[in-house]
Amino acid sequence: MDGVRSGHRHAGRGLLGPGKGSEDRVSRAKFLGALGTLLLAAVVLQASLGHAVPLRESFERFPRRLGAWVGSNEAPDPEALARARPDEYLSRRYGDAAGRPVVLYVAYFARESSRAQVQAVCWGSCQVRDVKPHRVRLGPSALEVNRAWVVQDGEPAVVLYWYQLGHTTLRDPYRAKLDQALRALLGRRSDGALVRVSAPVRGEPEEALARAEGFLRAALPELLRYLPE
Repeated sequence: MDGVRSGHRHAGRGLLGPGKGSEDRVSRAKFLGALGTLLLAAVVLQASLGHAVPLRESFERFPRRLGAWVGSNEAPDPEALARARPDEYLSRRYGDAAGRPVVLYVAYFARESSRAQVQAVCWGSCQVRDVKPHRVRLGPSALEVNRAWVVQDGEPAVVLYWYQLGHTTLRDPYRAKLDQALRALLGRRSDGALVRVSAPVRGEPEEALARAEGFLRAALPELLRYLPE
């Protein structure tokens, strides 16, 4: 009889499943497994973005005089800053000897430079009329950028903009994303910048374009001293 009762007790445990202690151990194992997966994902994400790379020198020291150009700080659009979240930025209005203006905007990202593509052409009340590749002569070489005709706050302007990854200049946002991914994989860094030069049209559009190009030639060598290589 004892053998029969003992058999019934074992059968009962099999039908009812494991006890509460076993269930707790299973739940704890699942929790630890999920936590481990999250930690692993965080490590992979950290590795994919790489480490933060600071500017070689603060934008606060960027010259206010570049040859004949004299500049003063200009507040950027707060909504654009909130959306792109650059780690550092430079926003300055320069004027040439005749008082004709250009606006320089540089948004630097110590990590995840793909954010540079948020409102890259212009911001606020802006209508983009045309965007095309454009070559700017720099002595014996040329710089490949984007040239856009826009209407910013009711005023027509020409915009030259590109993405700067180290000392590599890229105009294509998809190529910039690919290069960022390769740099993150091989060098564990994903820093980069958006560089934009805007020139309001005051008369002939060709004059505004020539003005933007002239300022770019004066500013780019100095700017590269501030951006990481």
